[in-house]
Amino acid sequence: MDIKLDQILFQVLNFGVVFGAIVFLVYKPVIKVLDERAKKIHDADRAAEESLKEKDAIDELKKKEKVRAEKESAKMMEKAREQATELKKELTEKARAEIKLDKEKAMKSWELEKKGEHAAMRKEFVDAVYAVTEKVVGKAVDKKAHAGLIDKGLKELAQAM
Repeated sequence: MDIKLDQILFQVLNFGVVFGAIVFLVYKPVIKVLDERAKKIHDADRAAEESLKEKDAIDELKKKEKVRAEKESAKMMEKAREQATELKKELTEKARAEIKLDKEKAMKSWELEKKGEHAAMRKEFVDAVYAVTEKVVGKAVDKKAHAGLIDKGLKELAQAM
């Protein structure tokens, strides 16, 4: 077994060419693909973090908007309650005024009817007393004078009660 230097050099050169070709043709493209993939993953992580931050910001804005909307809703409800209370008060006052007006009209109507009935009863009473007096006395009596006496008697009777 002899050591052949030219064969060792040829083998070293051959190994160097194959190693260089593998590094150039395989290792560098694989490393480049891995670096690109790592960069994409890093960019995706950064984008995900930004999305989470944006989502958190949007959630915070939603919460603030919800609180603002609830406050505005509460103000609107309070305003509506106040308006309803005012409207209720106005309608109640209006209804009371109408009832009072209707009551006054009814009282006036009743008073007029009462006066009319009172006058009719008085006339009937005067006529009845006149007829009885005529029958008792047996002669015609002055109707106007007799009516005056009856009125005077009725007034005295009303004062006595």
